[in-house]
Amino acid sequence: MKKKFIALIICTICITAGYAQNFSTELLTTVNQRDVSVVTVNQSMIETLRRREQNREVQAFLNDLNFLRIISSDNPRNAVRLYENAVSALQNNPDFEELLSMEEGRQRVKILALNPQNNRTREIVMISYISNTTVGMGGIGLGVTVANTASLTIVNITGDIDIGDLSQLATTIRNLR
Repeated sequence: MKKKFIALIICTICITAGYAQNFSTELLTTVNQRDVSVVTVNQSMIETLRRREQNREVQAFLNDLNFLRIISSDNPRNAVRLYENAVSALQNNPDFEELLSMEEGRQRVKILALNPQNNRTREIVMISYISNTTVGMGGIGLGVTVANTASLTIVNITGDIDIGDLSQLATTIRNLR
């Protein structure tokens, strides 16, 4: 009996550790966080936001969320490194499926879901990367100046997520503008 109890505790710890780890937590270990902004919203705060939200569609979406993290960087080196690390990690993880990929000019957007089944998933990762190189002409004898800028935003959401609700939420937010 004692061995079964210990085995049950070990299984519970392993399962809990597996759910506590998410894509963004692992990604943050791969870069210098000095020029990276991170906003983490836990389940208690999500519940507070849900109670204060008046739009029923937004409330419904927030109802089943556990965790929300937004990672951003305007530092070109960090933005490039984070983007490359994120895309590589997601492409090398067979559990993530790409739902959307868009490249327009210098902007790249990707939305991926963890093991989507029956239009539901436990984790969504949204990546938006914008790269700009501007070339300017200086005054007489000053030459050409080149400025490289890049920005990256990664949104990581966990919970019991209905992918259709996510799509509807995007439409609702777009219509609110």
